[in-house]
Amino acid sequence: LQYLEQRAGGNDLLLAVQAYLYLNLIDEYMPEPERIRQGLGSGDPNVRALVMTVIGLLKLDGYEDYLVDALNQRLAQSSAPAAFALGQLKYDPAVPALLDMILVLNNDKAEAALDALVNIDGSEVLNGLKERLPNATGLARYRIIEALVLLDDPLGVRLMKDEALRAPTLVDRAATVLAERGDADAIAILEERLQERYEPTPNQLAERAELAAVLVRNGDLRWVAELQQLITSPDITTQIIGLQKTRETGAQSMLSLLTAPMGSPNDLVAVLACEAVIAIANEDFRKGLAAIE
Repeated sequence: LQYLEQRAGGNDLLLAVQAYLYLNLIDEYMPEPERIRQGLGSGDPNVRALVMTVIGLLKLDGYEDYLVDALNQRLAQSSAPAAFALGQLKYDPAVPALLDMILVLNNDKAEAALDALVNIDGSEVLNGLKERLPNATGLARYRIIEALVLLDDPLGVRLMKDEALRAPTLVDRAATVLAERGDADAIAILEERLQERYEPTPNQLAERAELAAVLVRNGDLRWVAELQQLITSPDITTQIIGLQKTRETGAQSMLSLLTAPMGSPNDLVAVLACEAVIAIANEDFRKGLAAIE
């Protein structure tokens, strides 16, 4: 705590803002307004982006005009974190711009807009999504459908099952979203995917770990073994993937599996295992880590 407080008060703005985020995981810790203004005025776009993230996560009022201006900028490095912050603040006046942003080709901007709209919610969001749905195609249409599902709109669920679950490039993502909501058809798709043959590449392992984590989060502990296989792997990269996904499950039945990696001679593996233990035991800490990442 003392170390983080020293970094927060230091001259390195990027490190200071990062320290604010982790201090807030430990306890309520609000940065000085002057530091926020200093960060927003920085010439480093990474600092500005991170400060906007802090504004959103810590729900800091008074910066909405700056965020709206950043939201309308062309570069995703400015507009995406601005969208995130405005969504966290539930800033209704940003809804029209966010509805336009969810349709753009840039993935970072469109995904940030999706999350922001779901956080803001309300009739303006729902009506705006439905108005844009008929003319939207491809991934833009899918994002609108996903937003509707996350907002518990029946139309979104129907379209997700009728369209996205039948699209080879979207089926895993769509099934994951629906499985999180207990949909039996989606859960069956994830189970079938996990039973397919695969190459143990990092990408394949990460995809399988994500699907297994979804099923474990839904209480199906049969898939704990899939994550255990990654956690106990002699390959460091594979272990890291397994630990990151294990943390996301929140399943206390997995705590005993983390004892060995906590004693790993590899510092990163040991730290991630400790982080996973705390995250599983503490839901607020787990959600905070997910928001930071």
